[in-house]
This record gives sequence, structure tokens and C-alpha cells, in this order.
Amino acid sequence: MTSIEDIIINPMRQILSDLDRLKNTGGKLVREICMTGARLFPDHFKPVQTGASLKFTFYGTEFLTRVELPIHDDGLPRVCTYVVVESVPLKLDRLSMDLEFDYLGNVNRSMDIEEAARKFLPALIKQLKAHKVFLLP
Repeated sequence: MTSIEDIIINPMRQILSDLDRLKNTGGKLVREICMTGARLFPDHFKPVQTGASLKFTFYGTEFLTRVELPIHDDGLPRVCTYVVVESVPLKLDRLSMDLEFDYLGNVNRSMDIEEAARKFLPALIKQLKAHKVFLLP
């Protein structure tokens, strides 16, 4: 006979452990984006990192970048970026620049974390131009 531990608890522990590993990998990507942005744009990139999310101001526009883990489907974990629209309630306007990653730190199946972090802000600028959001004064 199988015990409750074998049927429910051990698989749940494995799922939570996998989610933790993914969150840590995504958190590393967020930290690298934070460090790279501060290094490349020291006067225009103001980050506040909390765990697996990063709220930052870039040329006066506020953004939120966070790790999103798939719980109900088989999708890949991703780092998503939103423009923060100050309103009540706060509105997040999602940009089309998700970075999918895996346990090993492969990002979008073609980059490592450091390379993805270096390309993040240029991709953000390109995305904002497409949305007609201007950063420069």
C-alpha cells in the first residue's frame, strides 16, 4: 500500500522545489538586468529590486519587471516587463518582450543570463518606440 506521503506530499515537495529553482534562476536574471542597467545608464536607470521583481525608473518612466512561473499549464517561466501607469488602482501595461528561461539559465533558447541582461534595455527602448512612448526629453 502506498502512503499519503508517497501520493501527495512527496510530489508536492518536488513541485515546490522545482518552482523554487525556477524562481531563483529568474531572480538571477532580474539581478543581472538591474546591475547592467545601473552600469550602462547610471544617471537614467533607478532600480529597486525586491526578490524576483524589479521596479525601476528609466528616463522618467516607471517599469516593473518580474518573474512569472507557470502553475496551471506547461508554459515556460518568464520574466515580463510592464509600464507602470499611475492610477487608482495601479495599472500595468504589459510590453511584448518576455524573456523565457529554464533551470539552466538559458534565456529564449539562445542566450545566457548575462547576454540577456545586456540586451534587455536596448530591447526595452525598441519596444517603447514601437508603442510610441518616448523616453528622452
